[in-house]
Amino acid sequence: TSSPVAQRLRAAAAEHETTLRIELSSPVTADNARAKISVKPEAKYSLDAEGNDLILTGKFRPGRSYDLTIAAGLVATDAALLASEFRESVAVADLGPVLTFQNEGMFLTASGRRNVAIDTINVTNAKLAIDRVYRNNLFFYLQSSGQSNSDDEGEYEPYYRAYYQAGPVEHSYGDRIVEKDLTFPSTPNVRTTSTIPLGSLVRSASPGLYKVSIFRGDDEWSGSIRWILITDLGIVAKRSAGEMVIWAASFKDLTPIADASVTLLSDQNQTLAHGRTDERGFWTVRGLPEKASPFMIAVERGKDFSFLLLGNSRVDMSA
Repeated sequence: TSSPVAQRLRAAAAEHETTLRIELSSPVTADNARAKISVKPEAKYSLDAEGNDLILTGKFRPGRSYDLTIAAGLVATDAALLASEFRESVAVADLGPVLTFQNEGMFLTASGRRNVAIDTINVTNAKLAIDRVYRNNLFFYLQSSGQSNSDDEGEYEPYYRAYYQAGPVEHSYGDRIVEKDLTFPSTPNVRTTSTIPLGSLVRSASPGLYKVSIFRGDDEWSGSIRWILITDLGIVAKRSAGEMVIWAASFKDLTPIADASVTLLSDQNQTLAHGRTDERGFWTVRGLPEKASPFMIAVERGKDFSFLLLGNSRVDMSA
């Protein structure tokens, strides 16, 4: 009778569950192998078979080594018998460095703390850069960005997500207002959340759309970017044949924003309609030509400002 031979043991580290893969010379069922396998130090795992491989998936900690033993007597599906014990150690590698924003949302509530959360793994130092696109340059900057490819339904990604441009904003649109070194607390292979006090960092700057970049070393091109607008004006738009209904409400508590100035701009930066919200925060524009190309809605109230990109102008937003 032949004997199944363990040919290779390897580990693939991951943040939540790491896998140990045992490559055998003969296929073995997970049920037959379960009672024959032991791991030290102990860890919770599930066992699966895939071809000639046994796969242990569980709480194996990156940065640690494990001793795996297969007891003699394991029977393969082709009746091969493991005559003697197999024992081998495997080192689980450290997790790769992670430096990323905790979420991708663009709007930061003006009445809140104005902090931006950053997640790190095995990163202790980074750099922060903040660029500002001036409010009156928003249309030109967003148009120059171009839009992403459409999906199967013909819808386009919003411009600020579709466009990735590392490095400073071009001078004709805005400027760099903050460059700062960051230091993060770090426990090896453990995700850590830190915050950037964006509100205090841009307090003295003129309002605008901020591009916040975080990166390691001097490699700004491989960093993470988040576009942020500090505002308390939330905007919802619904378009149907010949009209568009716009609602403005506070991000803080959803209170309707009354008497706010609303401008509907075309993809050529022409004003298609202008008006003010009523006491319920609504403004309705009627009589829009069927082939009109609305691009952006801008809402202002006092010193506060917000905007909504409409993406592909011919997407029906009534559903």
